[in-house]
Amino acid sequence: WYRAKLLIPGILSRHTRLWLLVERAAMHAKAYVNGKQVSEHKGGYTMFVTELKTGGPSLHASNVSLDVHLAISNLHDANIVPSDKNDFVLFGGLTGSVFVEATGPIRISTMLITPNVSRDPLTALQHPASVQVTLILDATFDLEEKEAFIVWSVFDPQGSLVVEKKERVGDRLYTDGKAVKVSSTIEVQPPLLLWDPDHPNLYSIKARILYLDKVSHVREETFGLRWIEFTESGLFKLNGKVLKLWGSNRHDDWAGAGSAVSDKLARQELTQMRRVGFNFVRLAHYPQRDVVLSICDSIGLLVWEELPWSRGGVGNSTWLLQTKVQLQEIVHQHYILPSIVFWGLGNE
Repeated sequence: WYRAKLLIPGILSRHTRLWLLVERAAMHAKAYVNGKQVSEHKGGYTMFVTELKTGGPSLHASNVSLDVHLAISNLHDANIVPSDKNDFVLFGGLTGSVFVEATGPIRISTMLITPNVSRDPLTALQHPASVQVTLILDATFDLEEKEAFIVWSVFDPQGSLVVEKKERVGDRLYTDGKAVKVSSTIEVQPPLLLWDPDHPNLYSIKARILYLDKVSHVREETFGLRWIEFTESGLFKLNGKVLKLWGSNRHDDWAGAGSAVSDKLARQELTQMRRVGFNFVRLAHYPQRDVVLSICDSIGLLVWEELPWSRGGVGNSTWLLQTKVQLQEIVHQHYILPSIVFWGLGNE
């Protein structure tokens, strides 16, 4: 069990919402607020987010207290991958960071970025890049009936603003099943800077949601301009050039830390891989923390990331559903990263 007591000062706007972001909890987690269960998550390698509601007094009353508990178990569960038949340790408890986030009534739950550049290596740098951005939103009201806006800002690898535009949320809004989404296409003008292992150029995009002339939520992510392909003969190409992949596996595991590896140690290990000439790493046998992927993006280390399915075989319908959910979480959380060039469905 993990416990945190949050004292809300009573100065929050009436539109403020609070969220608990748990980076990793191995392997089965339940979150409680003031004794009431508010969420449950199965799978020890992906982030889950829970809205913190009091179940009683308003968050905006004076000095509201939130008693937050996390119950986390790594006991055997045949319906959760990975199987305990594996030859690596399935650690328990919190193995990542925990954050509390305050937003307005509209929150960006997911940000998907798809850059498209000309695939002619001779002219790619001279043509505009088309960047499609999709946001999945969580709002307390019907967004079509309210005057909410998005401000998109794109920055080049040196941090200079290159594009900015403002759009009404209702004009870009659509539904996809139960998800409420907005989508926009942004052009980045040349000269462009491509991403590759020797030149890991990272652009960034900031999305600001405005409601009643106030910022409801801000989300900023980095992305790279690059394309990959395989030739019929099996050669791997990055940005139109053949690239031989040299690398290793990496477990998120360290003596004395288990799988709660510090950011400093992760950077040390990955940087050493680049120094000895590696340009590729397979994150075996499970998705790893955002900071690991961020380091790979920034130092030019290509990545194979995979679903933690190995050695346990295929389970029943409950197993299939929960494994599919984990796969969806992995892709949604790491879709935008330029370092990832392979998605693996399981061990080897």
